[in-house]
Amino acid sequence: MNNNEQLEGKRDSVSEYLDKVGEYALLSAEEEQELLPQAANGDEEALNKILNANLRFIVSIANQYQNRGLSLLQLFEISKQGLANAVIKSASKPHEQKFIQFAAPFMRKAIEEAITANKE
Repeated sequence: MNNNEQLEGKRDSVSEYLDKVGEYALLSAEEEQELLPQAANGDEEALNKILNANLRFIVSIANQYQNRGLSLLQLFEISKQGLANAVIKSASKPHEQKFIQFAAPFMRKAIEEAITANKE
């Protein structure tokens, strides 16, 4: 496989991921508050609903870290992992702000740690 084919494959994967973003509806505040404790207690379906509903934000955070040694797809996945960590932490740390505002630092930290680890 030559470089052009590899680049095209990466574009296709990113395009597929971005296409998925529009497939999921955002959650209402009530839905989010109902799903967060369930997800934090191990309910995979609730966690997936939260993650899928926040794909737009996952992409937004990941885009801020492009060209720092990780592929865009890697950044999407790491950002998503940071969001999942925030879901778990939300059960033990009461927060007044919107969940996504609570989650953003977890997402950024996960990406920054991955970039640092990738440089070593």
